[in-house]
Amino acid sequence: TTESRPKVEEMLADALSVAGSRWRQLNHPSGGSVDVPLLYSATRIGPDRIVAVGRDLRPMAELQQRLVEAQNSMERDYSRFRQVEMRYRLLFELSPDSLAIVEAGNLRIVDANPAARQRFETVGRKVVGRSFLDWFDEAGAESVQLLLSGVRAAGRGDNVRAHLADGGPDVLVSASLVRQDN
Repeated sequence: TTESRPKVEEMLADALSVAGSRWRQLNHPSGGSVDVPLLYSATRIGPDRIVAVGRDLRPMAELQQRLVEAQNSMERDYSRFRQVEMRYRLLFELSPDSLAIVEAGNLRIVDANPAARQRFETVGRKVVGRSFLDWFDEAGAESVQLLLSGVRAAGRGDNVRAHLADGGPDVLVSASLVRQDN
């Protein structure tokens, strides 16, 4: 190809010198829209004879193309993930309802929105890290624990009414299962 001609001249000049030539990528026109990439090195084998050895780079070019496509796909997926996470965070933060993300295994609160933190945090006692059941009196905690067990087992459960531990009103508790890392 036109852009490979200077490389060919350099390679031949190097082959005639004592040092020999280094490997160079040269492109051959293929008659189609894509040129054929080959990696060449040339060596002098006589006073006016040069041998050029080439290796087809199409398999490597195809792998590189697939890698670029995979990276682009991952970037698109990551961008979509960031947008979904941003929307979730915005809804989570702006909701007037008390919302908490609870780890299923130990019922510890992993995250809570501002409404939940305002309602349940006290001086020296943060919401995150506490047991979710601490929010409810004994009977309410049993009802909520049954709800959460049902959600873990079946993926969903019916809402329950539970009385808050601090003497607050009865509240409606609903739960949804969200899987993360299996």
